[in-house]
Amino acid sequence: MSGTDAKPQSDALVEVIRQALAEGASVEARASAADACRTLLAVFQADEGQPLAASTLPPSPRSPVAAVAQQLRGAPPNLVLDAVIGQLRALSPDGEASAPAAEPLHIPFVPIPTPKPKGQTP
Repeated sequence: MSGTDAKPQSDALVEVIRQALAEGASVEARASAADACRTLLAVFQADEGQPLAASTLPPSPRSPVAAVAQQLRGAPPNLVLDAVIGQLRALSPDGEASAPAAEPLHIPFVPIPTPKPKGQTP
């Protein structure tokens, strides 16, 4: 941001952040505010007369599902599975993973008649 256009651009970025801080702000508004914060951070970290460095942070996702996927993308599988198992156990009424009582499976074996070769009598 050069000196002549820095004020209107920074005011616009601050307004985006202000809207996201309002009670009941949408997920999209908060994501836009996060992008605005990244832009301001790049401006503050830039040296005078040097071009602005691109943000090293990935852009924020626009949906809650994308946000969760982005967080899980780099997580070790064991950690993810432990978290999922913990959440499923929390949904159980008694807090424990209890298997339903099942009766043992009984499969009756039925002999299959084999055909007799021709020419033989019983």
